[in-house]
Amino acid sequence: MGQKNPKYLELLNYLDVLVDGRFEIAKKDLNLLFRGSSNQRLINVPETIKQNKIVIIPESDGIIDSFKSKDKLYI
Repeated sequence: MGQKNPKYLELLNYLDVLVDGRFEIAKKDLNLLFRGSSNQRLINVPETIKQNKIVIIPESDGIIDSFKSKDKLYI
């Protein structure tokens, strides 16, 4: 994770998932959860902090299905 800034780490402690990567119109895909383009990654923030390395959430991971529940609101 590189050099740790305490203010960034404090903010990250409130997140479960972080979308990483610039939106690219050529890779736009409205079927992706939380992302607008296929080049963007979903980062598992708690595991990334715990392991001190970037942990990507794969599309096949069950955690993605838990976010698709219609009775929950994710902003």
